[in-house]
Amino acid sequence: MAATCRRVTEALTTSPEVTVPVDAGLLATLAQGAEQGRTAMLELSDGTTPEVQPHRLLLRRRRWYLLARADDTWAVHRLDGIRSCTLTRTSFAPHPLTPGREAQELERLLPDRRIRVRIRFEADSAAVIDRFRNEEPDVIKDGPRHVILTARVDSLEWAAMLATLVDEAFTVLEPNELKQRCHTLGRRLANA
Repeated sequence: MAATCRRVTEALTTSPEVTVPVDAGLLATLAQGAEQGRTAMLELSDGTTPEVQPHRLLLRRRRWYLLARADDTWAVHRLDGIRSCTLTRTSFAPHPLTPGREAQELERLLPDRRIRVRIRFEADSAAVIDRFRNEEPDVIKDGPRHVILTARVDSLEWAAMLATLVDEAFTVLEPNELKQRCHTLGRRLANA
């Protein structure tokens, strides 16, 4: 068990976010493949079965990913999209990446498509930061007991839900589409 934990730790890049759960056995298998330089046969949820060279496990924006080589190019696979994984007997030579190059590959393969939102709350900053803690919140004071939040979210629906969870009055500053989503959510909640 200690060897498995060490493998996961050595193959892991983390971030301080709450994550979408994945199978611990899958994490261990992919970490072992990265450590031992063994290829992995994946079965993906779309039915494809690529053979990859595991390089690094990543935790980014609440999801686990595998950075791997396939057909001499870098690829990223979401772990919650992998149905099964089997290590093969085929070994490979590592393809080391500098941290800067790894970051460039990740940005190319996993571009940040989150949406920037700005919301003014009649609340203290602690309550706002608590609800938006996983959305890179930036909160500035805007008068007595008012704050302006700037955050990056995966969807406007998610931003609307988080804003209502602050349990204080708020005004959407941008984008305008978020105002529409809040009105739609309000109607749905009123009819519940």
